[in-house]
Amino acid sequence: MKINSTPDDSISLRSLQAVVDEWITTTGVRYFSPLTNMAILAEETGEVARIMARRFGDQSFKPGENADALADELADVLWVLTAIANQTGIDLTEAFRRNIVSYDLLILIHYDYIFQGFMVNISSLLILVGGGG
Repeated sequence: MKINSTPDDSISLRSLQAVVDEWITTTGVRYFSPLTNMAILAEETGEVARIMARRFGDQSFKPGENADALADELADVLWVLTAIANQTGIDLTEAFRRNIVSYDLLILIHYDYIFQGFMVNISSLLILVGGGG
């Protein structure tokens, strides 16, 4: 299986989707149902949570647990998430682009709201001290 990487040796989301699809349809034979993949995603996310709670939270690792497994578990989450996107016809590149635009818009709205509130507060202050009309 050939992975198309970029000049900096990273992989695009589209390439990731193609690699996951090729592996599932050749080596893995078929996709699990979307509901099964959702359950697997929840399971893998729980494994990430377990490691995070032990590495960065108040819990400790039990004997035999791999403290360095976070990268592998995150990759498992990415794999299943990609499989779900593939089987439901979602282009993760386009979805991510739309989300970035949405986040940028939300930040602009948030800062505009803060700025407008600041201006209202300044105006009120000027009126209180006799400097505004």
